[in-house]
Amino acid sequence: MPDRRKTAVRLYRRGYSSIEIGRRFKVTGQSVRRWLKIAGVEMRSRVETARRFSYDHDAFAAESLEAAYYAGLLMADGNVRVDKRLFSLEVVEKDRELVDGLRKFLSYTGEVKLRERTCERGSVRRFAALRVTAPDLVEQLAWWGVYPRKTKVACVPIDVRGCELERPFLRGLFDGDGCFHVRKNGYLYASFAGTPMVVDAFRDWCWRTTRRVGSLSRRKPYFHVVQFGAGSAVAVGEALYDGDGPRLSRHIL
Repeated sequence: MPDRRKTAVRLYRRGYSSIEIGRRFKVTGQSVRRWLKIAGVEMRSRVETARRFSYDHDAFAAESLEAAYYAGLLMADGNVRVDKRLFSLEVVEKDRELVDGLRKFLSYTGEVKLRERTCERGSVRRFAALRVTAPDLVEQLAWWGVYPRKTKVACVPIDVRGCELERPFLRGLFDGDGCFHVRKNGYLYASFAGTPMVVDAFRDWCWRTTRRVGSLSRRKPYFHVVQFGAGSAVAVGEALYDGDGPRLSRHIL
């Protein structure tokens, strides 16, 4: 019995509901809640308890290529709310595959929502958004450096740098905050933006991988841009999108 209760506490803290835990041990959800109260576990809010959608509670706990990629993508384009224990991702509709890919990775049963936003000039832009209430995943994302108010302090985690997770993590960052385009002269051009720490980590990887560092532009104290042209852009792009793992299809050279 004690082992079963310890497992119940661990599962509850990872995001499983008392009903889901009860099914595993063939007891009622009320019995599980009683175990949790005896163990002094803080119970979740009614909003979280009434969650309608399921997901993979260990999605960002494993150090996988997919977890690294989507953590990088969320660092670039995501939003985390610790107070509400949720995170979200919103991209322009043409890049909806990124949101659909995240939903599939999470095994999330909720739907991707389309939103419209009117710009200053009056044009209407459509966005694809996914919002997930998942306190356990919010905690896991913190290990990857994805947390609230990251705009000015985001950095590539030390544990990611220099290992097989670095490329997919940076690829996720680039798919969110980078771009390729061909100039009028026919040459490829690439740029990537982020905090000084993120851009420095990206340039360091580019140097170690391709012997290119790009041209650095300091737009603001907390916002830097690195640019690559011609052969450097091709070399960085080929290195970044080499190997397995998810990616934005329009960025594949």
